[in-house]
Amino acid sequence: MEMKRHILALGLLAILAVGYFAIQPNAPVSAVKPVPVITDISPAKTTEMLGYLVQSMCLDADGRPSERLVIDPDCGTSRLMDESDPVFWRKHDWGGVGGAVTGWQASDAVLAKRQGVSFADQTFDFGAPATDNAGRPDAFRRFDPNDGGDAIMIVGDTASVFLTQDAGTPGLQWFIGPNCTEAGRGRYASWILFRADLGPGWQSVVAELSSGIPQDTCPGRYNRAFTRYRLVSETFPFQRLAPSSPPVRQTASIPTVIVEHFDAGILGNAHALERFYYAKGLGKVRWEAWVTEAAKAPQAELLARSARCAELADSGAPASGWRMVDCRMWTNIVTDRTRPDWRVRDFGWPPHDLTLH
Repeated sequence: MEMKRHILALGLLAILAVGYFAIQPNAPVSAVKPVPVITDISPAKTTEMLGYLVQSMCLDADGRPSERLVIDPDCGTSRLMDESDPVFWRKHDWGGVGGAVTGWQASDAVLAKRQGVSFADQTFDFGAPATDNAGRPDAFRRFDPNDGGDAIMIVGDTASVFLTQDAGTPGLQWFIGPNCTEAGRGRYASWILFRADLGPGWQSVVAELSSGIPQDTCPGRYNRAFTRYRLVSETFPFQRLAPSSPPVRQTASIPTVIVEHFDAGILGNAHALERFYYAKGLGKVRWEAWVTEAAKAPQAELLARSARCAELADSGAPASGWRMVDCRMWTNIVTDRTRPDWRVRDFGWPPHDLTLH
């Protein structure tokens, strides 16, 4: 997904991307590890993995969804949120210096289903003061040309992004993996995020995938991306915004899957990195883009001055010479009771007529 640009109130040009670097062809097959065999796991393990990809709803004493978050001490029990559930709050990013208090973009992480096939749906919903590439204002809760999302499926023991959309490339973009010749959903094991062997130490895999083709097509070649992931306890800053109330700041430590996706099959050949943070009970809450290109230093400095992404314990450079050039953190929790009837399904991404294997 290509990066989008918006003008901040300061008059500075800030890159506010939500998506993926292009994956570059790189090392020969013999130089990289093969994609692991996809194996079946228990339903309980699948639910555990979904707990990092999908936000949870806290339940009251009668088992009904409430406005509480999983970070609240009085959230006793919870369940995964479905796209048809009531939306009491939404995760927004931080507006930064000169930006709106409600941020630029909202992002939901819910269970969704198309034609009977289930997946995790992470939406990207820009709202004012953001504008699209033609200068037209965006609106929250409405699918605009700037908007999109990620669709993630657990295929066996592997969580993988198989579909995405953003303003950089029109329309849906499929990620297809090397199992596309087989029947079933193995083709969706492509942009690998993490597997069921999560733990505190880094686990790694070389993802093989191709994009920009129909889902029923097997590509002639695949690009490789070294990917590593681990499970940590990450402390995030939160802001709570509610009608007629001043903003409330707090921090919370949450079990979080950190994923690092490089643009080469061999780590030493990489020049671009995307890092994702999947927090238990909240889904994806942070995205970072890193490069080694020295010419991007001014962009990195601009991002640092924007104050849109606070420094975290695990947000440092992967190695010397890397620069973070873009970031978005959806821990600005906005409660808006003006649309009690609105559901994430009303956002309409991915399209309701989407057909999956």
